[in-house]
Amino acid sequence: MNRYKKFRIPTVDAVAAACAVYRHFGNTVKKSELNDTSKTSKEMLLDHFSGNSEITVTDQDRTRADEVIAYIRQRNMMDTLAGRSNSPFFLGVATLLEKETTSSSDIGMLAWAPKLVDDLSRSADRTEEIRQTCHNSRYIGTPGKGIELEFHVLNTAYIQDYNRFVHMGHDGTGNAVTFWHPTRLTGVTRIKGRVKTHTPIARYGNIPGTGLNYVKIK
Repeated sequence: MNRYKKFRIPTVDAVAAACAVYRHFGNTVKKSELNDTSKTSKEMLLDHFSGNSEITVTDQDRTRADEVIAYIRQRNMMDTLAGRSNSPFFLGVATLLEKETTSSSDIGMLAWAPKLVDDLSRSADRTEEIRQTCHNSRYIGTPGKGIELEFHVLNTAYIQDYNRFVHMGHDGTGNAVTFWHPTRLTGVTRIKGRVKTHTPIARYGNIPGTGLNYVKIK
């Protein structure tokens, strides 16, 4: 039997409580884990709105909730206008935040709203940092020809479908360089490869980017 009451509450109240739970767990979302019987973020929220609360929602949490809602709404609107795609999860949260009220069945998704904003903010800051670092980027090398350089890592992402890391960085003088590699590189690494493409990188303001393949670590 489900021990939680069904409820419908103002969305802003749900997000404020989510911010309180997020703060309670040290600015993270507590998920269900094997052999861990402690409450998850979702369970803490359900308890809170079922009369068994272990958290205190402060004015700071309520202010943060307004910021979270505004950020995700604005981000969704700007991405839609720019034709940029978003993950189904982001769109799910954004859809819930457009509603005045939310139900107990959706509280688990809203538990992620504060972390979603933190992650998006860090990503935006990183993107701006890369734009500034490579704002005078130029194409280097000649397509089809070999090249050797000191690669300064700026960003990496693991692509599970290919079991590879996509790397973005520069050559030490701000010229943007990208490539795939099975090993995640950090810091500065001497590499050798072949110039595959000279293509503007839209994500970073269309800075000129040199794409490499057949990359080897020296």
